[in-house]
Parts: sequence; structure tokens; C-alpha cells
Amino acid sequence: YFATNCLSPLSGTAPSWQQLKQAVDRLDSSGLYEGIRLRQDSRSAATTLIVELESASAASNVFGLKMAYTSTYSPTAAISKRIFGFDVLFEDIGGRGNQLAVMGQLIDVPGIGVKYARRLWPQVTLDTRANFSRAFDAYLTADSLGYRYQSTTIDAGLGLGFEPILAHKLHLDWDYTLIKESYIPESYADATIDRASMIRSGFSVNKLDSSIFPMDGILSDAEYALSLPQLGSGQYFSTFTWRGGVYTSLKSPISLGFVWKAGTDFSARAGSATSAPYYYKPSLNERSLFPGPIPSEGYIGSHVSAAGIIATASLARLSRAITVPTFLTIQSSAGAVLRDLSDYAGLRAFDRWNWTNAIGVGIRVNEGLGISLKGGVAKNAGSSAEPFFSFDFGAISPQLE
Repeated sequence: YFATNCLSPLSGTAPSWQQLKQAVDRLDSSGLYEGIRLRQDSRSAATTLIVELESASAASNVFGLKMAYTSTYSPTAAISKRIFGFDVLFEDIGGRGNQLAVMGQLIDVPGIGVKYARRLWPQVTLDTRANFSRAFDAYLTADSLGYRYQSTTIDAGLGLGFEPILAHKLHLDWDYTLIKESYIPESYADATIDRASMIRSGFSVNKLDSSIFPMDGILSDAEYALSLPQLGSGQYFSTFTWRGGVYTSLKSPISLGFVWKAGTDFSARAGSATSAPYYYKPSLNERSLFPGPIPSEGYIGSHVSAAGIIATASLARLSRAITVPTFLTIQSSAGAVLRDLSDYAGLRAFDRWNWTNAIGVGIRVNEGLGISLKGGVAKNAGSSAEPFFSFDFGAISPQLE
């Protein structure tokens, strides 16, 4: 029935290549078919296109590991982040296309979670989930150890996902979270919350040619979140965040990318009744934009925005002597964080901005493993520019914070 629904609008017509591609993408994204073949019927006097579908075989269970290490060193700071976790996927639990996932993380944000996704229709899923995690983030400077935050969270929720076109996703979620913040910076000591009932809606697109050192495509993820006391939240607030990047190589070995991130909690003052708690405030914690060191006061606030340009050269395509996917990158980015809207006037002063200029090299081993080395100069708001060096290894991607 689903295949008929996808292909019947093309019956009796002379479809364009784009129309055929959209129909095949829709069939493929459903997960119902293992093979899709199109061929012309030579026995027909008219030009007839025959679509052959091979039903997907019974899915097997999957066990996966995720590992990533990021570090940044400068004369005044040293930051490192280690991620090591696992995913266990059990397919066709309770029906065809349904999935049970057990997710765990052992380092950086230790915790465990369970999610059950039920396929209502080929492009619609309903999931239920529960998680427990403990987050710890520190910033080591030359004369002190400045914690960004420590927190323990327990949350559960429901989510409805819709993928009308392959790699284009809409979602509507509700989750209830209990939060115990054992430490946050003194400047945000009044921005705490112990429970949040959140409604989230968003739209994402991921059409990158590769998750590591992309050369072509677009990545975009926008989300609006609303906390309602009527549903059990400790405070009313709302946030909007949008992050993404556009990359184009024009079929050449050199690609130019534009990357951005922005967010707001719609408050006029940081201490107002509608200002988001520290745990939910927007941030500039985006590795692709700022590989250099940024202290907590410089990357979290009520209103944030940043953008950058990244030039990437595929050295393997420029020289036959290089046999592995190796890349040279040059980037420049700038961003600002506002605690209050009144701080906007201060942005006229260059000293209020964070900026980074860097050059680096990297290797893409596969879609889940990459290596990146960068060096450059970074300046944080209110401080002087300083050199830095960064090293990333593992599941690095534009999505990695």
C-alpha cells in the first residue's frame, strides 16, 4: 500500500528525474525495502518504467561504540573532553520497524538511557524514553580550576517524529526532567531550577556528503523549547536555538563553508522571571566555530550568536601521492554572548567579542573516525588574544560540541 501511495501520482505521466528521485528517496527512507530497481520495459511500444521492490529482510540487532577526545591548550588554559559510550539496538521489538535502544556513556557525562521507538507509519515514529546522567565540565586556568557546571539529571519523555523527505526531520517532544545542580558559576547562582517540564519542536536537515570534514551539503537544526509550570515545571521560560552549516566545493578539491550558531531565551534581563536557568541557556559551545579556549562566562548567556567561514582542501584530490582522505582547513569565526539586552550597545567595542583564526590538518579514516590538529590565535571577550593548539580524535563532526 505504501509503495502504491508513493508511485501512483507518477502513473500515466512522463516524470522528471527529480520526481523519480523523490519517490525513490521516500521508498528508501521507509525502511520497508532492501532493494529498489527501476528498468524500462522493452516489450512495450510505449516507454514504460517498471519499479521492482525487494522487501527488507528481518533486521538484526546492533552493538556500537562511540569514542571522541577533544583538547585545547593555550598559555592560560587547558581543556579536555573525553566521550566513551555504547549503543545496543534491538530491531523489530513489538512489530516490524520498531526499535528498542539502550544507550550508555561511561566518561564525561556518565549515564544510561532507554528509548523505544514505534513506527506508526513509514515516515512517522513515536518514541518513549528515560535517562539518567551526571554532567561535569571544568575549565583549568593558569591560577585556578573554574568549574562550568556539575549536575545530575533524571528525565523521561515522549517524542513524535516525522520525516517527509529523506534527511529532513520534524519533531514534537515532551520531557520531564529532575535536576540537581551541585555547582554553577557564581555569576549565575540565581539561575537554578530543580525540575523542568519541556515541550520541544524543531526541524532538522542533514544533507552533508560526510560527517567528518564535509565538502558539500547543508546541515541545519532549529528548535524551540517551552517550559510550562502548568505541566509541572519549576519556572516559565522559553528558548530558541539554531545551528548549521552550508558547504560547497563546486566539484573542485577546495570547499568553502559557512557555519553559524544562535540562540535566545527571549528575556530582557538575565535575572528576570522569564530568563532561562543556567542549565538551559544558549551557548557558543560549538567546536567547529571555536576550537580555542572559552571560559564559562564567555560562552553561556541569554542571547548568543556566532558565525564563521571554513575553507577545506582535499589534499588527496590535489596530489596522487596522498592515498588517504587528508584535509587542510583554514577558518575564521567570531561570536558574542549577551546576558542582558542592554549589553547590545557594548558590542560596538571589539573587546566584547570572541573570535578565532586557525589553520589545521586532518584525516578522515571513515565516517565514524577522524583526526584533527589545529593551531591559531583566539581572543575571548574582555581578554587579550593568545595562541592555542587543539587536538580532536574519534567521532568528530560538525555536530560535536
